Amino acid sequence: ALATRARKILDRLNCYNVAIRVGDGSYGWREEAPFDAIITTAAAPQIPPFLADQLVPGGRLVVPVGSRDVQTLYKLTRSVDNPAEMKKEDLGGVRFVSLIGESGWKS
Repeated sequence: ALATRARKILDRLNCYNVAIRVGDGSYGWREEAPFDAIITTAAAPQIPPFLADQLVPGGRLVVPVGSRDVQTLYKLTRSVDNPAEMKKEDLGGVRFVSLIGESGWKS
């Protein structure tokens, strides 16, 4: 229901370059990777490796990381010169819902 509603809103806004997928978000979407940017709107206990691995060189991952109660929002940028390297930038304290799944909490 949430994904259907989101698609309708995006269509009304003429925003057709956004893909929506329902499933364990901690895995990312390997079939459609690599991505220029990934935004995670649920907090993980650590940076989800599946997501970071799906960025293009120069790609960005924004993800809240920490406990279930309080997290830090990070922006990770994959190096263009050395794609194995990620620059990590602290964007401040936040509080998001918990990511459930392989790279999140089990329940």
